[in-house]
Parts: sequence; structure tokens; C-alpha cells
Amino acid sequence: MEKTDKTMEDADSNAIDAWKAGLDPTTRKRALKLLTKEVDDILLPLGFVRQGVRWHRTGWFATTFVEIQKSRYGNACFINFGRDARVADWRAPSYRDNTHWRIASLAHRDAACRLDQLPYAELDGVSDLRLEVVCLLRNGAAPFLEQAQGLFGSLLRPRRSVEDELRRRPAAVFRRVLSALLFGRDDNRGAGSGH
Repeated sequence: MEKTDKTMEDADSNAIDAWKAGLDPTTRKRALKLLTKEVDDILLPLGFVRQGVRWHRTGWFATTFVEIQKSRYGNACFINFGRDARVADWRAPSYRDNTHWRIASLAHRDAACRLDQLPYAELDGVSDLRLEVVCLLRNGAAPFLEQAQGLFGSLLRPRRSVEDELRRRPAAVFRRVLSALLFGRDDNRGAGSGH
């Protein structure tokens, strides 16, 4: 029983040390600098413009973006990405339209919880977490945002392309497209979407 108590104390001590390291301003600054450099390497060649810790690209139908959001307590961050409709699009921008996501939505279920809130201490230095996040941005978010920039971008969800949606549910996609083109709205919203 004593060994278990000692293991629990060590685990608690390690968690507290990691939390304190995340609050250290130099750790935060260093981790953010490393992460923004790697995001720059991915998004700037694709035509995104960086303003602080937000990268955006404006097209005819939408503005797509990636942003690093500081957590409430300052020891971690979140990476958000999404699409805001523009005037030429048939839908007004709204946070209720399910057009903003966290980077964790691109991960498999077992990793999604771990990738939602990203502690600065774990992003600092040579970090497996940062490499995994950068991989998700490069192979998941960037291609998704390329497709979401277009006319039918509002029909897309992360990890699904228009082709995937057409293959899975052709009638639903055609109904949504026709509704959007004819009536200026998406009448095929799911239950509990807030509308």
C-alpha cells in the first residue's frame, strides 16, 4: 500500500511541476514561438496572412483561418480553425453554423481529448505533441481549409470531403445544395444545431 501512495504522490508532484512550467512566461513564449514558426511554414506558402497568432486567407466566398487561442488560466492553448462566410456566400457568418473547430476534431477519438488543450510545457523544446499538432495542421486542416474556401465549403465538415459526403449521403447533399441555391439557406440542419 505504501508503494501505491508514493506513486500517487510522484504523479501529483509531476503534474504540479508541469502546471508550474506552463505558467512560466519564458516557457510560454518559447513554446508559442516554436509553434507559430511551424504554422508559418505550413500556411504562409498557401497564401495565408498572419496577424499575431491568427492566420487567415480571404477568398470570394469565405475567409478561412487558423488561430492559437490562449487558455483561460494561461498555462495552455487551443488551436482553432474554420471558415467565415463572406457577402457573396448564401449564409451569413455565425458561430452557430458549425463552421469553427478545434484541431482535436481532426484526430482519432483516442487522441482527440489529449489534443484539445495543449499545455505550453508539453509544446516546448523537442515535443512529440507539437509534432503531432503540426502533422494534423499540415495533413488535415490545410487541405480542409483549401476545400472550405470554395462555394460549397459550408457543406464540409472536418475529416470529410465533398466527395465523401456525396458518397455517404447523396440525397442529403443535393437537398442542402438546392436549398442553399434556391432559398439562400440550409434546410437540412441536424437536430440540436441551435437553429
